[in-house]
Amino acid sequence: MRMPTGKVCPVNEELCGTEHCYNPATNVCLKYSDGSGGIVCAIGDSFCGGLCLSPSSGKICATSKWYSDYEGICNPGESICRWRQCYSPATQDCIEGNYLCPKGQIMCGRECYTPSESVQCMTSTSGWGFLCSRDEQVCASVGCYNPQNKTCFENEHKLCNIGEELCWENWAGGCFSKAAGQVCLRNNVVCNIGQEVCGRKCFDPNGERICTKDDILCGREEASCGDKCFSPSSGDQCFNQKGTRFYAICRKGQSFCGYKCYDPQDGVCLTAGGWGERLCPTGNEVCGYACYNPVESQCYNDNFVCSKEEKICGTTCYKDNGTKVCHVSVLCVSGHELCGEEFCYDPLQSKCEDLG
Repeated sequence: MRMPTGKVCPVNEELCGTEHCYNPATNVCLKYSDGSGGIVCAIGDSFCGGLCLSPSSGKICATSKWYSDYEGICNPGESICRWRQCYSPATQDCIEGNYLCPKGQIMCGRECYTPSESVQCMTSTSGWGFLCSRDEQVCASVGCYNPQNKTCFENEHKLCNIGEELCWENWAGGCFSKAAGQVCLRNNVVCNIGQEVCGRKCFDPNGERICTKDDILCGREEASCGDKCFSPSSGDQCFNQKGTRFYAICRKGQSFCGYKCYDPQDGVCLTAGGWGERLCPTGNEVCGYACYNPVESQCYNDNFVCSKEEKICGTTCYKDNGTKVCHVSVLCVSGHELCGEEFCYDPLQSKCEDLG
């Protein structure tokens, strides 16, 4: 038999849409314009933009002149701009149905402004609109700039000071000045002349630090472990979690299991199926990613641990003592039935509405 998709409602209530129960003696179910779903309102209310509108509220259901499906509850004389945003056409203008500006102003990008001789609206090559002063120009998506003291690198969307060059690739880097003794090195890092780059840091190759195989700076007697430094001479070891970029530095004599360092006498490292490794107390086994004592507990479906006295219902452990009943995979109180695929209900007090 097909398991209905259901919603539990009290016996004296009806279902509105797929989510809400209501009492038809005091409320009404108002459907959405496309016929789907609905909202519960008081009897006498009307539907406005997904909300209930009471005739005693003194409000109106206003619409947008731009979008016929935009409605909202507003004061008399107001209209809708954007979704449910009320405004007064006497003091504001709705630009393109989405932006509000004071009456008489216009839009530049996403700014309202009053046209004047001191400002201008400029559109960049990226299609962005910027409100700039008359002596400024616009640079890609960066914005306004003064060409007397800045240089625009249009393709890179970057501004530098006059006389500077750009150290830039793949949207990373910065400006640099050869006159100031700067150079552009690998990874688009700006350093001083004589320095080298490690990762994204400048360093003196004749100094106290070296660049390791992991591209990080460590002391000359140190090695790198991921993004950290350690001293191999102390007996410390570097471990990598298989298949990941996680590294750990463990003390001499320790082992590594499931993102943790551990002393071998403190536990055992077990394989937890698709979960990787799991550190468990000695004598335990693994179920899913959980450690359990097989003397006291049992593993169901390779994923759920219950006590020896319990059974499993879906993902819930329970004692089969007559107070609970398992419907398919949902645990309910005895005497209750299942509505849909997840709701228990008392058929003496409630009913199950079939959602199809």
